[in-house]
Amino acid sequence: MTRLNISFFDRRLRHSREQALEIFERVWPVAIRRGMVMNEKDAVPFYIHCLARGLSSAGIGVPKELLPRDEKIIRFLQEERL
Repeated sequence: MTRLNISFFDRRLRHSREQALEIFERVWPVAIRRGMVMNEKDAVPFYIHCLARGLSSAGIGVPKELLPRDEKIIRFLQEERL
C-alpha cells in the first residue's frame, strides 16, 4: 500500500476489495468460456486488474507500472465495459 500512498486502514479499501471481487466473479466465467484463461494461475493477473479498477473507482490511482502487462486482460475488461 505504500506504493499507492494510502494507509492499510483507509476506509476506501474495503469497498474497493468488494467491488474487485464483484467484477472478478462477473467476468471470470466469461473469460473461461472465451478460452482466455486456462487455470487458477491465470486468476492472479486477472484479479489484480479487477482490484485496480475497484481502487480507481474509490479515487485511489494505481500506476500502470504496478499492473501485470497483459494486453488481452486489459482489452477484455474494456470490452466488458468495466
